[in-house]
Amino acid sequence: MKNTWIITDGKKGTENQCIGLAESLGQQYKLIRIKPLFGINHLPSILWTLPIGRLPLIFLYGNREILSINLPKIIIASGKASVGISIILKKNKKNKIMVIQIQDPRVRSKYFDIVSSPFHDNTVGENVVKTFGALNRINTETIAKAKLEFQETFSNIRKPIIALLIGGENRHFRMREQEISNLVLMLNKLQKNKNITILITFSRRTSLKIKDYFKKNLENYLNITCNQKIKNSYFGYLAYADYFIVTEDSISMVSEVASTGKPVYIFRLSGKSKKFEKFYEQLYNRKAIRDFKGIIEEPWKYETLNDTNKVATYLKKNYPNYF
Repeated sequence: MKNTWIITDGKKGTENQCIGLAESLGQQYKLIRIKPLFGINHLPSILWTLPIGRLPLIFLYGNREILSINLPKIIIASGKASVGISIILKKNKKNKIMVIQIQDPRVRSKYFDIVSSPFHDNTVGENVVKTFGALNRINTETIAKAKLEFQETFSNIRKPIIALLIGGENRHFRMREQEISNLVLMLNKLQKNKNITILITFSRRTSLKIKDYFKKNLENYLNITCNQKIKNSYFGYLAYADYFIVTEDSISMVSEVASTGKPVYIFRLSGKSKKFEKFYEQLYNRKAIRDFKGIIEEPWKYETLNDTNKVATYLKKNYPNYF
């Protein structure tokens, strides 16, 4: 049996945060993607803190197997849908398991052993480990591994390389056609003035309309991540790119590229979020990011984000019996 479970709702961003922490802890893990029944995951998380027993686990997990399977020593969970499971398992197993909840659970942190949450979420509690950005799988070891793994694919690409990471609309930001048109115009002009290569990748939230616009109007770019024969080529982007341009809608993407130590440009979108602004303000203060306005400057140095290692180090130091 694996010593660690990762419990998520299957969203790639939250899942990668959990995997990154498990890898930094040196843990073999079992990945559990929950499928809550009847929309029960939309109920207020505070409900699961009441003395209601283990039965709701079936509806939260989507399968009665949750009542009978042997539990691991460590649970790493993330996302609203996982909060109820984390709370109930911890209440029933107490000191037999360690529960690490990633991101703000929207309930008091005392229901978990540790909560890892970014500063911009304003999560309070003595057992809250604060981070600058989202946890991820990017560090010196994964970058070095990707350098070797993708050498044949990326080493002959003309430098400097700009990796363009395009997200999508969410409840805070919108991708207006005029904004994307301006971005494409700036990139095409940049290509004419400088001998560069643009690598592009889209997120799962990128609309077909936006993808088609880039395909039709952005000149001379490569999209290696669309090659199904090359597994996890996104890591190759992180390893071989000299610069990153990222749309501002994804804290996870920005956290990943700012963990490489390479220059990061943010492309602003329509919309506003106090949480996002607080996150970006921290990165501006660290000299990690600049706004993209059509110009690529000389590479600059900054203190890379190292949040995942920070949380892993804290856990190993304060809970040595689990590792």
